[in-house]
Amino acid sequence: MNRAEVVAVLLFAASTAAWAQEGEPAGPEEKVLQFNFRDASIDTVLEYLSQQTGMAVVKKVPISGKITAVSAEKIPVSQALAFVNSVLIDQQVAAIQVGNIIKVLSLEQALKENHDIVVVRSPDEVEMSDRILTAIIPLEFIDPAEVKKELGTLIVDNGILLVNTKANALVLSDTATNVK
Repeated sequence: MNRAEVVAVLLFAASTAAWAQEGEPAGPEEKVLQFNFRDASIDTVLEYLSQQTGMAVVKKVPISGKITAVSAEKIPVSQALAFVNSVLIDQQVAAIQVGNIIKVLSLEQALKENHDIVVVRSPDEVEMSDRILTAIIPLEFIDPAEVKKELGTLIVDNGILLVNTKANALVLSDTATNVK
């Protein structure tokens, strides 16, 4: 086959795939959850989340206390853990999904455990949420150690700010809102 024939076959295959996708139904809608927990134990909320999502909950730290988790609107399952984390963070606790398991740990541990790592060139690239992440922030024309000195006092409670001089970058682990 010559080059023109290969290109023609690829274009036909791509257009056929696009047409097939347009003709297919969108698939089943995502399950939604309604949270209506007022002064409920953290265990009760986590048990509900586990039952509704089919995920197992593993507690790496003892947890106690009461929380209020009320959603006026139904929340898609894909966003339910982020919603629960927004409530748990006030208790210095975080829930991290690892496969089909929800690990519950102290906020301090969560900042050091496996979580999302992103390269951030602009604050606009980071969403406002309580999701825990590590941001690699490349710097140009400025010494990262100097920036750490200046920003060090702005890092709230549990955030971790490190300097990577070889890459001329800052490495910040915290909630997405605090990274932003």
